[in-house]
Amino acid sequence: MATDLKCTFCGANDLEQGFLPNSVDVASHRQAHWVEGPVEHALFGGIKLRRRRRLPIAAFRCRKCSHLEFFADPEPDDE
Repeated sequence: MATDLKCTFCGANDLEQGFLPNSVDVASHRQAHWVEGPVEHALFGGIKLRRRRRLPIAAFRCRKCSHLEFFADPEPDDE
């Protein structure tokens, strides 16, 4: 992921990379993902993810105004 990004809120060139943890439970954390298509609920209340493209989310915070920018990493994550 390129780090020469501009803040879309204030225009600053000083974005700091980070990520969004997705807590499965108190002992397990994973990186959040973008999933293609609309939400489809499974039989027991979960969300259907099979056979859907998933991309890890890269998060950037503007050091000037603290605005957050999110990008789906173009390389699929085969989790």
